[in-house]
Amino acid sequence: MKVGLKQQIAIAAFFIILFLAFFYITINALHSSISTSIANGKLETINSLINDFQSKISFLLVFILVVSILIAYFFGFSLIKKLILIKEGIHKIAQFDFTYSSQNYKLKDEISEINNDLTHVQNSFKRYVDNTIAII
Repeated sequence: MKVGLKQQIAIAAFFIILFLAFFYITINALHSSISTSIANGKLETINSLINDFQSKISFLLVFILVVSILIAYFFGFSLIKKLILIKEGIHKIAQFDFTYSSQNYKLKDEISEINNDLTHVQNSFKRYVDNTIAII
């Protein structure tokens, strides 16, 4: 599945909102429980609630860390792979090797635009070199 840069940002924003919503709900529940326990004078219950909250937050942070690493790896690998192909194309053109074949990206994201511009530069530069050789 190919995901563009805009979709990657949207996915990251979704996970941030999901984390904040869970955090808000957990804090609200903790506040309500502590308020009730204070009103009833139950200090043991307050300690239990705080320990439970700490364990939930710890689990949530580990979960978000793992998901973030997986998302970063998936999207980073996809992006780096495309950039390496474009870098190789630029290197070929710099060596007057016009055999760079444009990559056919399914998505119309920034990387595909760079790829299209590189193909345009390659074709223009090849015509310029061919015309210069023809004149000589």
